[in-house]
Amino acid sequence: DAAFIQAAQDLDDFAVTPYNGGTSGHKLFRMNHVVDTSKKIMENLNDMIIACRGFIPYSGGVYSLRIDQPSASVLNIGADQIISGIAIAGTRKEDRFNQVKVNFFNAGAEYKEDQAIYPEQNSELYQQYLAEDEGEPLVDEVDLFSVNNYYSAREMARLFLERSRQNMTIAFQGTSELINLEVGEVVSITHPTPAWENKLFQVQEVSLVFDGTVQITCIEYDAALYTYDTPEQEQPFVGTRLPDPTIVDAVTSLT
Repeated sequence: DAAFIQAAQDLDDFAVTPYNGGTSGHKLFRMNHVVDTSKKIMENLNDMIIACRGFIPYSGGVYSLRIDQPSASVLNIGADQIISGIAIAGTRKEDRFNQVKVNFFNAGAEYKEDQAIYPEQNSELYQQYLAEDEGEPLVDEVDLFSVNNYYSAREMARLFLERSRQNMTIAFQGTSELINLEVGEVVSITHPTPAWENKLFQVQEVSLVFDGTVQITCIEYDAALYTYDTPEQEQPFVGTRLPDPTIVDAVTSLT
C-alpha cells in the first residue's frame, strides 16, 4: 500500500509546462484506458502502467508500483559482491532508433487516431541521429492504448528513442544480499575491470539461483533522460465543415 501511495504522489507531483508559451501545471501522466476483458490480466496491466512509466516489482510475495523517474542509487555494488564476470551487451541495430512514432487516440481531436513523432522529420536532432546511423532511417512505431493527449504521447516517444540509443545491458551473479533489490531501483557499480566508478544502472531482473546467489540484469541509467522536452504547441484539430447528419430541420408546409 505504501508503494502505491508513493507512486500516486509522484504522479501528482509530475507537472510540466506542456508547450512553449503554455500554462504550467499540466499533469503529464493521466491514464485513459478501455479495459479489454478478452485479454489476460497482465496484458491489460502492462497497457495501463506504460502510461505512467510504471514498474510492478514483485518482492516478498507481494506486488508494488514504482514510477520510472530520476532516482538516487539505493546500493553501491563493488567487486566483492560480484562473484562472476560481468556480461556486457551494447545496443543492437534492431533495438536502436533515430525516430519513434507513437499511435494514440487524441482527446483533442475527437478521439480520432493520431500520431506523435520524435524527433520531427525536419528537426536538427533527427538529422544528427540519421548521420550517426550512416543515413539509414531506423523507425519504431508504438501503439499506446492508455494515453489520450499529444504531449504525453510525444514524451513517451522521446523516452523510447533516447533509451534505445543508450541501451547498454549488463548481467552478473552476485552475493545473496542483492536479493533485496527490486526492479526499477537504481544501483551504482564500482569495478576495476570495466573501470567503473559509481556507474549508475537500473535493475531489470532479479532472480535467486539454486546455490543462494542472485542473478542480476541491469540497464544503463541516465537521469537526464527524464527531463521533459518542451515542444511547440500542438496544431489545432480542424473537423469537417459538412453539416451534422444527425440534425435535421423539422418538416414544414406538409400536405
